Amino acid sequence: MSLLYPRIPNLERDQQGPVVGLKGKSLMPYCHFELEDSDYISGAKRNPEMKGPNGAPPGSTLDPNTRVIEFSCIGIGVKNTKYVVLFILYFVN
Repeated sequence: MSLLYPRIPNLERDQQGPVVGLKGKSLMPYCHFELEDSDYISGAKRNPEMKGPNGAPPGSTLDPNTRVIEFSCIGIGVKNTKYVVLFILYFVN
């Protein structure tokens, strides 16, 4: 069991804050990518004439969980590299 000690800024100095016992199970992904946010979809950078996923007609609404990784290209035949942080998560019993 783990203990959660909440930080309560307006708690009097002589008062003990609550301590909450936590116990549970979690399903974790196999890996986690730490990426910069992109406004490709929210900033209307996506061409509205492009077909949607699985051949959906142009202008179709994308799944709200869609995430975009943007690359800046500085020319033809130039190597473009994008560095990301990858966490490999595993279960230890």
